[in-house]
Amino acid sequence: MRIRRATAAAATAAALAPALLLAAGPARADTAPDPSDPTTLPSCADVSTAYGDYEQNSLRADVQGVPKVVVAGDGWHEATGTLHNIGGTTLPVVVAFGSAWRETDGDGDPALGPYATVQVQDAGGAWTTLSGGSSGRADVLHDLAPGATRTYHLRFEISADVPKLARDGELSFEGLFADRYTYRDTGKTVDCAGDSSGMEGYVIEQAGSTTSPTATPTASPTHSPTAAPTVSTTGSTPSGAAAPSGTATTSAPGPQLAATGADSAMPVLAGLGAAAVAAGAGAVALGRGRRAHR
Repeated sequence: MRIRRATAAAATAAALAPALLLAAGPARADTAPDPSDPTTLPSCADVSTAYGDYEQNSLRADVQGVPKVVVAGDGWHEATGTLHNIGGTTLPVVVAFGSAWRETDGDGDPALGPYATVQVQDAGGAWTTLSGGSSGRADVLHDLAPGATRTYHLRFEISADVPKLARDGELSFEGLFADRYTYRDTGKTVDCAGDSSGMEGYVIEQAGSTTSPTATPTASPTHSPTAAPTVSTTGSTPSGAAAPSGTATTSAPGPQLAATGADSAMPVLAGLGAAAVAAGAGAVALGRGRRAHR
């Protein structure tokens, strides 16, 4: 299954939002917007809804290596997520998210979240499950320089008890960063969160299915701590968080993100999460409508 890349970030945010809001807890509702923490800012796509003209040319997220067919209950499938600074200025803070999800068409069409697990590999080679199980924060980068790329090793699995009606899914990888939007009519400029999302789809088959005799995952290399790919520039991880695989030159870390009340919980920008959930049911007509559900 494919949807237009122009709506990819909005769809991913809608898929992540319920789990993120639960992870954030009541304390996040009172967190003031802070440009040094993009998860506290409203979505630039939402801020620009009146005109629908927000576009960012600073960050590109992508995911690769997802198998075309995934057999339910057959174990882990590896993929690679990347964040690339395509702009001309350093991005002080970039928050990376991952998610396994699917679009649903209405009542009786099952979400994928309860049957999927996504993990990210740290620098030591250990795999860590994202805070929401099927979705969550993968990392926080500081000072991603122009032209720099950060690479992450991901893997996901679909449980054997996934409903037969869940015939497809998506693996998404997203980057969130602080940006600004200027209103056409007033000239007022506001801080908001820009994002980029990459996604690849796959077909889900039940174990023992005869519809696709060759439906086996695409072979992916096993990543070990000593064989982790190099990263072209700076990247750092937040205090207390597992460092993702890949190496990078070091620099002074940026400001810490606002506390969420749980070490492993992925923070969500308060405005984005609420807006994404509400818009996920009926804003596809907008270029960045929230229309996806885990």
